[in-house]
Amino acid sequence: MKTLFTRGGILLLLISLAFSCVDPETPTCRIAQFYWEGEWHRAEYNSSGRLRALVAENSKIVFYYDALFQLTSAEIYMGDPEPFYKYEFTHGPHGIIQTDEFHPSTLGIEHNRTIYHYSGPASVDYIIHQEFGYTEELGFEIRYDIHYSGGNVKHIHGSSSFITTDYYAAKYDNKHNPFKALAATVGNNVFFPVGIHANFPVSDYDISYLNLFSKNNPIRGQYNVPGVDPSDQRFTYTYDGDIAKSLKWDNTSYGTTTSEKYAFEFECRAIKTEE
Repeated sequence: MKTLFTRGGILLLLISLAFSCVDPETPTCRIAQFYWEGEWHRAEYNSSGRLRALVAENSKIVFYYDALFQLTSAEIYMGDPEPFYKYEFTHGPHGIIQTDEFHPSTLGIEHNRTIYHYSGPASVDYIIHQEFGYTEELGFEIRYDIHYSGGNVKHIHGSSSFITTDYYAAKYDNKHNPFKALAATVGNNVFFPVGIHANFPVSDYDISYLNLFSKNNPIRGQYNVPGVDPSDQRFTYTYDGDIAKSLKWDNTSYGTTTSEKYAFEFECRAIKTEE
């Protein structure tokens, strides 16, 4: 970071102090690498302290900002010259209120939209997910109502004209959630907006709703759809002090377990203060 007193730097300082190294001066840490989809992605930052790119050997994620350092769009590349996913973001007073995701294929451009409603500056209380497919006509819509306890997601109820869903969290640790630190790198502290918000590990670049929106780290959860075998979930972490540094997310249903792995590396330095 060039300075901690830009708009972006202040946000990074606030989140990084919670994840700081023990140091007699004023320390600050930021994400150096993020392990996602089987690859370590090196974090690159712009002069304002915002995350500019996550670069891996076979893929990269690029982030774009406006003059106010607000995230306007992002692209995920998976070895091809054209992006595999493209995201466009709309902002409200507390953060991102709409994400439009575009995914090109041989059938055309698939379009999904997620709308976020905030109950306050630090909490999203419901989400509306819409799928337009290739025709730009609304084909599916579901609303997810999010209920919290102590800053952590306790229950998410999904309702649509087709199905209802329930995602429960049974237990959390008392450690800092590194996905919140990741969110701060793009200036949207409530949640990291890139990738698939997921109830179970099923797709490319997915992250559990429980990890995205909670203060701490979920340890056990269950995802239920009426008439379907419940999905029992285990979240297994390694820690470095007060922060989770890696996660293995296991989802078991009908005797079959699917998993995703994530990990974070931080770089820390001390910022001298004047006496």
